[in-house]
Amino acid sequence: IVANAFLPYPDVLDETFGFHEVIAQTGRFKVYRAIMTRQAKKG
Repeated sequence: IVANAFLPYPDVLDETFGFHEVIAQTGRFKVYRAIMTRQAKKG
């Protein structure tokens, strides 16, 4: 997902998918990679 850097996506991604990482960023944008974990699927 490409998102504005100032928005609180990490919490939402972790809550929804169980994992995230920032794979690229600039001063204004971040590119996130999120993976659905088994725990997140059960939740």
